[in-house]
Amino acid sequence: MPRHSSAPPKERRSVDLGSRLLIGMSYLVAQLPFSVQYRLGRWLGRLSRRIVRSRAKIVDMNLRLCFPELSEEDREELAIRTFESVGVMWFEVASLAFGRADEIVNRGRVWGGDELQQAVDEGNGIILIGVHLNSMEAAAAIMHRNGFEFSCITRSQKNQVIDEYFKRHRRARFGSENIFDLKQFNNAIRYLGRKKTNMWLASDQDMGLRRGTTVMAPFFGVEASTVASPIRVATLWKEENRPALVLMSQHRDEKEQRVHVKFKRIKDLPLEDVCQAAAQLNGYIEDAIREHPEQWFWVHKRFKTLSDGKRRDYNAS
Repeated sequence: MPRHSSAPPKERRSVDLGSRLLIGMSYLVAQLPFSVQYRLGRWLGRLSRRIVRSRAKIVDMNLRLCFPELSEEDREELAIRTFESVGVMWFEVASLAFGRADEIVNRGRVWGGDELQQAVDEGNGIILIGVHLNSMEAAAAIMHRNGFEFSCITRSQKNQVIDEYFKRHRRARFGSENIFDLKQFNNAIRYLGRKKTNMWLASDQDMGLRRGTTVMAPFFGVEASTVASPIRVATLWKEENRPALVLMSQHRDEKEQRVHVKFKRIKDLPLEDVCQAAAQLNGYIEDAIREHPEQWFWVHKRFKTLSDGKRRDYNAS
């Protein structure tokens, strides 16, 4: 079952009303010029950093772990730009959902399209390894417009209204009704094998320690819970029938007011050693993040799981 809220009815109605007001506000801001959206988004991001202190602590901890070579001043600047990017992302998603998708898509640029097409032509389907850089929704819309459709495996939101909002618009943008919940993972993989389709998976979020699903592997030099599904899924087929592994990353260029989508074919993972393959895959993801570090999802507790199964204290100063 989806991870919907178990709050009391009165509290749940209040949350639902707030969520619908937020969606209504999203419609209004989506009508603004992109230059105005960017300015407001950056302001909103800076404000949220001051208000939502729990998330600010998460970002600060993640950046200290991943960029120990930076000075305190440089990490502070990166943290600010991270929240600004998240604020702009909210406006970007609103524009995609409420009538501005064509403008975003038409301005999009695709890099590595030849590598992607080669993988498509092989006919075994593609495991598209996603990176949680902020413009994921825009990147999906751009690829759909370029004739590349794919299914994805996502995690349901606790808020039912927001969950349905995202799923409805994702179906439209991804060009597919096949938006699988994480709990439908086995169904999604069977679909991939039967249809020889393209499936988006991500491994750069902390899902805890789950036998057969995650492994501990270095991420920016720090041992982190790493989703090994793209690696394990690839080994389900013989080499001649194996889906291609392609890394998909994206970034937003605010000066150009466009989203760039980049593909990189991955052929050299040592699939016989899941931990080593996960470490190597994390290296490719790190490379993509380092190009635009402020746009990765640092508000996520990427290192909450320790190798002994305990949890890192993100409230520690």
